Amino acid sequence: MTKVDMSKSESTKRAKEEFDRFQSAILDAHINITTFHQQDEISPDSCFPNNWISTHKNEDIPDGALILYPMLVPSREAEKNSTIVDTLKPQYKHFINF
Repeated sequence: MTKVDMSKSESTKRAKEEFDRFQSAILDAHINITTFHQQDEISPDSCFPNNWISTHKNEDIPDGALILYPMLVPSREAEKNSTIVDTLKPQYKHFINF
């Protein structure tokens, strides 16, 4: 990360434009995606669910596994998004919530 000399609204606008370009590239490659939006302004890292959730599906786990991990700090624990869990859970036979 590099400190930039621009307003929060400009950096937000640029980030959204970059996200839209990336999303378009993925869709152009015929890869299905599901997009979830940031929950609130208090949890800005909530847009990075890889901190608390992972999915697994391969020859060893053909029916898939959805795993939730604890976050040590309560403010980080608040980043967990039940909408993401509820959307993904039906796609996996195994659900592990540590």
